[in-house]
Amino acid sequence: MAKSSQKQIKSMYIIIVIVLILGVALSAVFIGNFTKQDQAIKVSNSNSKMETKTEIKMETKMELKTYTSISGSGLTFDYPSSWSFKEPTEQQISREDSKATLMVLYSHEPSVVDGKGSISTSNVCVTFNEMQGNWPFRSQPLGNSDKIADFTVGQNAVSLVESKKNLETSTRPAMQIVNQGTSSKHGGSYIALNEDYFLLATASKDCFISDNAKKIDVTPEIEEAHEILKSVRIKE
Repeated sequence: MAKSSQKQIKSMYIIIVIVLILGVALSAVFIGNFTKQDQAIKVSNSNSKMETKTEIKMETKMELKTYTSISGSGLTFDYPSSWSFKEPTEQQISREDSKATLMVLYSHEPSVVDGKGSISTSNVCVTFNEMQGNWPFRSQPLGNSDKIADFTVGQNAVSLVESKKNLETSTRPAMQIVNQGTSSKHGGSYIALNEDYFLLATASKDCFISDNAKKIDVTPEIEEAHEILKSVRIKE
């Protein structure tokens, strides 16, 4: 009886061990399948998020407007529709010996306070001064500056330069389009256009800012100013 009992106990142990081994094996298979499903779900969710981000980026793509000067110089540039710009319908100065059109774009719309333009937040402005005839043409290329981009305006090889110091201190100008190599007859700051017009193109930070203006990050507006200046071209 003792030997029979021992055999039964031994058989029971063997059965228990086999059950445990099978249980562990099945658990491993289950966990493996669950992990694969979980990873598949995560990949699916990740792809879904990427698609959503792409859709959002496309939906918020910047809308651009294009302006061409009324003077006949061919000056053309693009600017974001979110910027404030009153497109000139006539030249501010149109004399026989001198003509000029001043175009200023603001990242935030100015308000008029006591007869003067005022902006209540940090901002960026881009200025295009188009001149022909008897003018001093005294502006000099921006010093201590970094090159942002090289491009062409008509037949002119030009560069967009920027002074980080002027940006930080809101000193005008902070950016400028300058001639490369051989300058125009009026120097490095003036880009030759059609009909003997010349362009002085600059950008600055905190234009017409009010005394109690709210300080905000204008990094996006600085990048937009780069794009506005780089879009300058001559329409044939």
